[in-house]
Amino acid sequence: MGLLEDAERIVEADFGSNVAAQLSTFDNPDKFPKDFLDDCVFFIGLLIGEDAAKRKFAPLYAKYVKNRKMAAKGS
Repeated sequence: MGLLEDAERIVEADFGSNVAAQLSTFDNPDKFPKDFLDDCVFFIGLLIGEDAAKRKFAPLYAKYVKNRKMAAKGS
C-alpha cells in the first residue's frame, strides 16, 4: 500500500469515499510526499481543525517523509 492509499483509508474512515477521492487531485504522493501530506492536512483541517488533522496524518509523515529523508542521506 502506498501513501495515497494510506491517506485515503484515513480520510474515508471519518468522511467517506467521496471526500477521500479528492486526495487524488493533490500533489503526486510518490514524488512529493511532504507536499501531498501538507495538502491533506490543510484539506481535512478545514473540516476538523488543523491540530486534529496533523494528529491524524502524523503516522504517515513518520512513515513516508522521514524514511525518505533517511534513504536520501544513505545514497
